[in-house]
Amino acid sequence: GVPQARHAHQLWSGGAHALEDLVPGTVDRLRAAGAHRQPVTTNMVVLSPYGWYRRWDESHFMLLCTRDLLEATLREQVLADGRIELLDRTEVLSLDGT
Repeated sequence: GVPQARHAHQLWSGGAHALEDLVPGTVDRLRAAGAHRQPVTTNMVVLSPYGWYRRWDESHFMLLCTRDLLEATLREQVLADGRIELLDRTEVLSLDGT
């Protein structure tokens, strides 16, 4: 229901790797649910003042999906962790953890 939900959301490769470190399996679940992995710089042709650069292999990627898919998948993964408890409250008073 948020205005940003209607446009595409993306995680750059660094963000996708960080998310995977924090919540393992999330990237695979996003891909299985329809998120697209878009390589960046693959076969890109760039002209500089010194001439054409060579074509590069993939150096990074973007993971593209809707906000709804990203949030629902991440929520499902986080709540599947038995160490996390979801409380029904209207405000957060503090966060405890290591």
